[in-house]
Amino acid sequence: SLGEPALPAAEGDRYIVPPGGAGAFEGHDGEVAAFVAGAWVFAAPRAGWLAWCIDEARFLAHDGTGFAPLSTDEVPRLGINTAPDDTNRLAVRSDAALLTSDTGSCRLSVNKETSGDTASLVFQTAYSGRAEMGLAGNDDFSIKVAAGGAWRTAIAADADNAFVGIGTPAPRSPLHVSHAGFAGVVEMWIEDTVNENVAFRLRHAGCLNNGFDFGMDSTEAVVLNLRENAAMRFQTNNTERMRLSAEGALGIGVSQPTCLLHVAGPMRIEPSPEAGLPAASGAGAGAMAYVPDHAGAPALAVSDGAAWRFVALPA
Repeated sequence: SLGEPALPAAEGDRYIVPPGGAGAFEGHDGEVAAFVAGAWVFAAPRAGWLAWCIDEARFLAHDGTGFAPLSTDEVPRLGINTAPDDTNRLAVRSDAALLTSDTGSCRLSVNKETSGDTASLVFQTAYSGRAEMGLAGNDDFSIKVAAGGAWRTAIAADADNAFVGIGTPAPRSPLHVSHAGFAGVVEMWIEDTVNENVAFRLRHAGCLNNGFDFGMDSTEAVVLNLRENAAMRFQTNNTERMRLSAEGALGIGVSQPTCLLHVAGPMRIEPSPEAGLPAASGAGAGAMAYVPDHAGAPALAVSDGAAWRFVALPA
């Protein structure tokens, strides 16, 4: 806008006359002046008129009182290729959408007012929810799924301790797997579809040789492998019952076995009738059996690899 006409004026020049117009603009405050056929003509704007202000490089809109910048900084609703509503005040209908960085990184923030509110992304089929991820009713991150019915928590991450739960919203350890209401066996699968060895490994900060793993090798044998120079302890009811030393000695009821098999207490060999003994060659040299009916009396049978040798037990 100009307070008075710029000279020389050119055909088609247009100005919004500001307050205090002078010269040919005097008495036309707030009107639109246009230079037509060598003379200035004036039009009183109405509410809704739009003008592009060249020197300010922005749109102006008349509100019935005067022209003001047409701001797009805040709009109550916005629809792109679809109509917004009071719930979905931003609505976009598109086969794809792109958010890209300006100077490097790009972050999408979804904010909620209080911990009990929800900030999440919902994935739908025919406008019916099928999956949801985010902060749903608390500050724990969760992924939920629904097959058209009730929502179920698939994965939950506790905000207080970073524990992860699969099938439970309240994990009690760094990884907690639960399958409530399942009639069969609750399973965890670790599968390698390319190689022929798979293992689950346990390791703590003091391990020097990658800890302990159990798995299955290419022969489909189950493998328990303690990689440390240490013993394996077997416990029931929080009490040690058996120990396998790093050298391969097995102690039953003994914490420091001194030979390959070291047993604290009596050992029992289940009685085997002499007629039921397997072939000595199949049993192998050194195999033993308790025979209660050899020559009418109990005896200890020892295989030499070809035949059974009997040692009579004193009455």
